[in-house]
Amino acid sequence: MRELNRLTKSKFFRIINGEISGEGIEKAYESFIHRIAEMCSHGTNGGEGILALIFAYTEIEIEHAQKGLNSHSAQWVYAGKAVSLMKKVVRYYPLFQSSVARSVRRNKPSKLQWTGKAVDLMELVYGLDSLKCINEGNLSLLELSEALCSFFNFQCKDCYRVYSDIKLRKKDSRTYFLDNMSRQLNRRMEDEFKTLKQE
Repeated sequence: MRELNRLTKSKFFRIINGEISGEGIEKAYESFIHRIAEMCSHGTNGGEGILALIFAYTEIEIEHAQKGLNSHSAQWVYAGKAVSLMKKVVRYYPLFQSSVARSVRRNKPSKLQWTGKAVDLMELVYGLDSLKCINEGNLSLLELSEALCSFFNFQCKDCYRVYSDIKLRKKDSRTYFLDNMSRQLNRRMEDEFKTLKQE
């Protein structure tokens, strides 16, 4: 219930209701807006956030429309602004919450740890970049490198310098890691196929 009254117990509401004088209404309104922004950007417990907004919106709409506030008073002007704002906030609140949820997922640290060599990870980065299989290739090599290093909790190396070292390799194939990956995967599938035939 305390969450539900979070907005209606504010100083701004008390001024609109006539509980206290209108002195400082501008700052009270700014504080009221910040409280709404905080509810939208950080989320609240369960569905109480949207309920608190709807409750406050209903109360302030009644104050503005039915209690005969002087249309020239600061209370009437700020109440009207609050009604207009809250109407939009209530309408778009699900979008705010969806955005917050995506942000939380995006910022949640990965539990995966790259335990191979740095040069192996750079081979993977350049291989994926060459295939253009992430975002249809619409991202820079540096962005891809930083994203994979972050995902694997690995300190990014200078991908361009590492790539130059890879190109200097003397053997027929320069992609040691990717070649070994291909061999190991094919060997695994062959072993599984043989096991199925023996059963």
